[in-house]
Amino acid sequence: MLLHPLSISQTLIAILLLLPIWSFAAEPVDVPAPAASIQSPAPSPSRAELNAMVDHTAQTHGLDRDLVHALIRAESAYNPQAVSPAGALGLMQVMPATAADYGVNRAEALFEPATNLNTGMRHFKRLLNKYNNIGAAVMAYNAGEGALERGGGVVSYAETQRYTHQVLLAYLKSKGIAPYSPDARAATGIDLKPEMATASVPASRRSSAGIAGVAKPPAAPDPLQTFEPEPDLRWQPTFKQPELKPALRAQLAAKPHLPAAPELNVAALRMRIPEPQYLMQPSSRGFQRRQPPRQIAD
Repeated sequence: MLLHPLSISQTLIAILLLLPIWSFAAEPVDVPAPAASIQSPAPSPSRAELNAMVDHTAQTHGLDRDLVHALIRAESAYNPQAVSPAGALGLMQVMPATAADYGVNRAEALFEPATNLNTGMRHFKRLLNKYNNIGAAVMAYNAGEGALERGGGVVSYAETQRYTHQVLLAYLKSKGIAPYSPDARAATGIDLKPEMATASVPASRRSSAGIAGVAKPPAAPDPLQTFEPEPDLRWQPTFKQPELKPALRAQLAAKPHLPAAPELNVAALRMRIPEPQYLMQPSSRGFQRRQPPRQIAD
């Protein structure tokens, strides 16, 4: 039986249309993985794991673990994601600019506990070696080395005073040392005082800030007091006593009067100058006329 020409062409067209479908079906197709197989970010370490990391890193850098724990407790309360208003990051609240000095150029890396602990302890170790004083190193870690040096070894900022008291108090308690004793002074290098815990900005500095942080203009300085010499009325020959003002009269009366100078006898000081000798005419008496020499005859 012969096919109709039209049916043959239709058959060829149908075959050509079916070929791409077969080829596509043979290629592998990417099927998305189920949601349960996608790995989530690593969870934050537990407190026990953080304590172990702190102890190990402190031992690596030769630091007292009790001092480092007191520092971290005051800085971030063991929060690896802590961020301060000034921009300090992580467990030890390391500034990105400070971290760059130790080779950490990504701020995000400071949220990693291992990186943050290593960087913060390297910086704290350098401060301890520089000042050889725990109290000074704690103050410099909080306020900066410049503030410590400008204050002559003590930072008077209220925030730094409270921070230093918190860190050193926890450190001394871990060592069994009374906070305000001579032993505490020997251990920390500074005099820890109870008033440091409640330090605040002085009222004078708070008032100078004004409302909403707008600084008031400084008060005008006191006018300079010019010196005017006091006139000595005793040596003015033209004044008349009745014309003096009462204030000047009282001032003149209060001044001690100088004793009168003794009179000078000028006549007694005069010298009698003798007349010049060359003006006196010598007497002719006593002089002998000289005889002329006799002439000798030849």
